[in-house]
Amino acid sequence: MKKILITILVIMLSFNISFSDKRGNSNPYYIDTFDVYYKGSKISGANAYSFKILDNWYAKDSFNAYYNGNKISGSYGNSFIALDYGYAKDNYNAYYKGNKINGVFASSFITLDQGYAKDNYGAYYKGNKINSSHGNSFIILDHGYAKDNYNVYYKGEKINGAHSFSFKVINKEYAKDAFNTYYRGQKTNR
Repeated sequence: MKKILITILVIMLSFNISFSDKRGNSNPYYIDTFDVYYKGSKISGANAYSFKILDNWYAKDSFNAYYNGNKISGSYGNSFIALDYGYAKDNYNAYYKGNKINGVFASSFITLDQGYAKDNYGAYYKGNKINSSHGNSFIILDHGYAKDNYNVYYKGEKINGAHSFSFKVINKEYAKDAFNTYYRGQKTNR
């Protein structure tokens, strides 16, 4: 009897069958023996054997990456990693909420905070490139503000006329530089 139970257990394990598949619990993804599901719908073409759930939104198999159960076009599953704040990357591209971000240098791409990310050459806010940004000197300040050596930004938009060298965030809504005060990224009237 003991030999029969051990044989059955070995067979179940070899076919990736278990009494409780912990890889899919409390997650919209579920990995079955041969198929993968997202919120009850089968993901066509997903490889159950190599499928890995990265977070509640991103997953990958040996060939592709997925966001909300949809294959991410042009993604490389073997090198794909989920980052923070909706960002992800593979060896060649970076993504925001499953969409490829154009012009990114994936090898230096990192997430920062408050929806910001950067590579060596530029910065991004919620997946959109911030024009005129300089990635090597780009830093997050607080409450949606950020700056590099040349410019200041509020929620991804350049604040025209703001002076980076003296710019400071005062509180949740106000900031200032040596010459002006700003409210939610807009210059106030003095």
